[in-house]
Amino acid sequence: MTVSSISAGLIVRSKKLLVFYNEEEDAWDVPTVKPEKGELSADAAKRVSESFSGVNCSIKKYRKKLKTQVSGENWNPYVLEVDGEPERGEWVTKNELKDRDLVPHIEEMKEKFAKKI
Repeated sequence: MTVSSISAGLIVRSKKLLVFYNEEEDAWDVPTVKPEKGELSADAAKRVSESFSGVNCSIKKYRKKLKTQVSGENWNPYVLEVDGEPERGEWVTKNELKDRDLVPHIEEMKEKFAKKI
């Protein structure tokens, strides 16, 4: 059985994480997407992060310790920086993140997640 991958963008600035409200999940989320055929996971994370934020992003690093399984797929998180002010989303500190209702895969690792931003 082949396990597919999901790429995620953790947009960070001044120890704050940019989160977006996911209406389908009725919870807060980070940009997440399946890479297109032949697309590198990091490039997919950059693409989806730019789409969600509306500004240019650059990859800083891969967060291997935050890698997890989501519905049988590998969730690959990348830390990104944005150029300019995002068009949407909210910046949250790690303490504010703990008080948010998050999508299930992030909720499960909220403590670990908060330590890494």
